[in-house]
Amino acid sequence: MEELIRWDHTYQALRDYANTVRQMYKDNLEMGEHIATGRLASTIDYVVELDMNRIEVTLRLEDYWKYLEYDTKPHFPPYQAILDWVKVKFKGNLPNTYDGKLPSVETLEKRMAYFTQKKIGEHGTVGTHALQSAVDNANAQFESIIDQAIEQDVNEGINTILLTAFGQQ
Repeated sequence: MEELIRWDHTYQALRDYANTVRQMYKDNLEMGEHIATGRLASTIDYVVELDMNRIEVTLRLEDYWKYLEYDTKPHFPPYQAILDWVKVKFKGNLPNTYDGKLPSVETLEKRMAYFTQKKIGEHGTVGTHALQSAVDNANAQFESIIDQAIEQDVNEGINTILLTAFGQQ
């Protein structure tokens, strides 16, 4: 059976919406200086699925996005993960003296990782809420656009049904 409502306008509006969320999220990460490797921002992708029962927009993100997005209670994150982050984030640009001595970059990285892990263990983390902000802003921008697209698709579908019913097609 041929689908009477094609949803072309809605599909395009949702693709535009998803692309806007992606760009706003990237911008939020950059403005908040939450770019270490750039992998999270550069791999954001989306899927828009439309079928007879549902219309869905899904963002695909690196699995660690949630650690940046949400507040966390005090916990001790894995030391190696923190050390890897320090190495990427500071790329050897750590202070070159510590208590009047000149420790190696490796020693400074290890100390920075330890103190970062300790701080998270005592205080937790404050989430950026960068994704939620992007979604909220895109929702406000696209609500009427998506409503109009749905209305246009439904109207075109009704016209198709009527033309078919009365033998005009």
